[in-house]
Amino acid sequence: MPVIISIGFLVALLLFVIWERRRKPSPASREQIRNGWAPRGVQAWHGLAAISICELVLAISLWINAPTPPFSGRWAWFYSFTHNSLGSSGPAIYTMAIAAALALSAIASRHQQAK
Repeated sequence: MPVIISIGFLVALLLFVIWERRRKPSPASREQIRNGWAPRGVQAWHGLAAISICELVLAISLWINAPTPPFSGRWAWFYSFTHNSLGSSGPAIYTMAIAAALALSAIASRHQQAK
C-alpha cells in the first residue's frame, strides 16, 4: 500500500510540474518589486477541494482495507453506524459521499467566486 501511495504522490507532482510549465507569468516591473508582494485573498474552494481529495483517498483506503467489528478508537461510532447501515463497505460508501459533497461545495464556491 505505501508503494501505491508513493506512486500516486509522484504522479501528482508530475501533473503539478506540467501545469506550472504551461503558465506564462508576466514579468514584474521595478516599481512592483520595490513595493513588495501583495498576497491574493484566501479562496475557500481551494481548501474544500483539498479536503475532498483527502476524503476520496480515505474512502479508497477504506474500500481496500475495510474495518471489521468490533470497532475501537476515536471513530468507532462512525464505523459502527456505517457498518450497521450498509454492511462491510458502509464506511467507504459514507466517506465517498462526504467527499462528493465537499467536491460539489468546492465547485459551487468557485462558481460563486467567479461571478
